[in-house]
Amino acid sequence: MDMKKTVSIVLIIAVVSALFFVLVACGGAEPTKLTVTKAPDTLKVIQGGDPDLSGGLVEVEFSDGSVKEFPMSEMSVKGLKKDTLGKQTVALSYTAKGKTVTATVDLTVVLPKVTALSLQTEGVKTSYVEGQIFNKEGLVVTATYQTGESAVVPNYEISPATLLSTTKAVKITYRGVSAEIPVTVAPHAPVSMEVATPLAKTSYFVGETFVSDGLSMTVAYNDGTSEVFSASTLRFFHSYGTEYNGPTSETDDVVTVIATTKYGTISTTLRLTVTAVVPVSLTVTMHEELSFLDGYPFAFDAEGEAVSVLVEFNDGSKRDFPGTFDYFTCNGEVLTATQTSVVIWLTGFPSVTAAVPVTVTEPQVTGISVLTTPAKTDYVAGESVDLTGLVLLLSMSDGRVTQLAYSDGCGITPTPLAVGDEEAVTVNYLGFRTSFRISVAA
Repeated sequence: MDMKKTVSIVLIIAVVSALFFVLVACGGAEPTKLTVTKAPDTLKVIQGGDPDLSGGLVEVEFSDGSVKEFPMSEMSVKGLKKDTLGKQTVALSYTAKGKTVTATVDLTVVLPKVTALSLQTEGVKTSYVEGQIFNKEGLVVTATYQTGESAVVPNYEISPATLLSTTKAVKITYRGVSAEIPVTVAPHAPVSMEVATPLAKTSYFVGETFVSDGLSMTVAYNDGTSEVFSASTLRFFHSYGTEYNGPTSETDDVVTVIATTKYGTISTTLRLTVTAVVPVSLTVTMHEELSFLDGYPFAFDAEGEAVSVLVEFNDGSKRDFPGTFDYFTCNGEVLTATQTSVVIWLTGFPSVTAAVPVTVTEPQVTGISVLTTPAKTDYVAGESVDLTGLVLLLSMSDGRVTQLAYSDGCGITPTPLAVGDEEAVTVNYLGFRTSFRISVAA
C-alpha cells in the first residue's frame, strides 16, 4: 500500500471518530445558542500576547433543548487585535454539526507591566554642588517587563530636577517603576580639621577632669581656605554624645572635637592615655577584736566599726573604708582554731591584699543528753556496766548540737561501774551528767 492511501485511510478514520464523538456527546442535535456564564479570571491581555480565558465558563444550548457547559478556554476567539491597546469586544464561537454559535466578551489589551529597572551608571557623574542639574550622559536605563523581555528605554523621568545639599540619590522612573543612583551633593562646607597645636596634657587617670589647654585646630574648607580655632571655641564629646569632662573608664580614651564654623560643623578625634585607678596598698586598723568559733566563716562586725582599712591608689589618692563586705572580699574559708588572720582585698582588686587579725576558739560543751542507749540494759547484780552502743548528744556553746558515740578513751564514764540495785546508770562527760534506765535481775 502506498503512502497516499495510508494517509487517506487515517484521515477517514479520524473524521468518522470525530463525528461519532459529536453524535454521542450532543445526541446529534445542533447548537443554537452560546452564553457566557462566568467571566475568566482575568479580562486583561498583555500587548502582543494571547488571552488567558482560564476560569471562564460558557453554556451551549442545542436544538433538542439540552444544555452543556464548556470551559471558555475551549472556545475559538476571533476579532482580538493583540497589538492595539484598550478595551475590545471579541467573539467566542462554538461549532458542531456544521453550525456555529457565538457570544462576546470584553477584553482589554494592556502594556506589559514593567517589573524592574536596571541602570548602567559607569562613567556617570555622581558628585555635584548644590543647585546643579543631574547629568545623564552615559546613563543607560533598561526596563524588564512581566513577559521576561528587556529593552533600553530612552524616555524616563529624573527627580529632583535641581540637586540640593540634602539630596542623597537621583530617582529614575519609567512607567511607575523607579531605581536610584546615589549622588553626593556638597554645600559650601568644612572638609577637614587637623591639630595646629597639641594638648598640653594627654595622660589621665579614670575620673580625672579633662583639660583642653594648649589645643588649637585648623579647619579647611572646600573652597581652599582655612581657619584656626582655639580650645575655648571648640567643644569636646564622648563617642556616645555627652560632653567630655574626663575619662569614665580605662577604655574611654577617645575625645571627639567639634568646631562650629560659618559653613557648618566638623569633627575629628583625639586620643588620650588613660590609666585605671587601682589600689596599691591596704593598711588595716583594728578598733575591736574579732573573735570567732572554730568551724565558722569570717565576717566583719555588722556595724563596720571593728575594722577600718586605709586604701592608697596609684593616682596618689587615699581613702579610709569601713571594714564591711560592701567594700572588701575574702576567700570565705572556714576558720580554724590555729588561725590568726584572714586575708582581705578591695572588691574587684584581688592582687592587693591585707591581713585582718582574728581570734579563733573551739566551741565548748554546755550540756549532754542520751540520744541512743547502750545495746545492753538488762543486768544481773554485780555485773559491770557496758556502754557499747551509747550515743550522746552534745550541746555546744555556738548553739550547735553534735553527736558522740562511746568508745574506749572517748572520756565517757558510767556511775556505778558495777550494777547493784540501781534502776539507772549515770553517764559522765566533761563534768556534765545524764542517765539512762536499766533492769537488774534479782
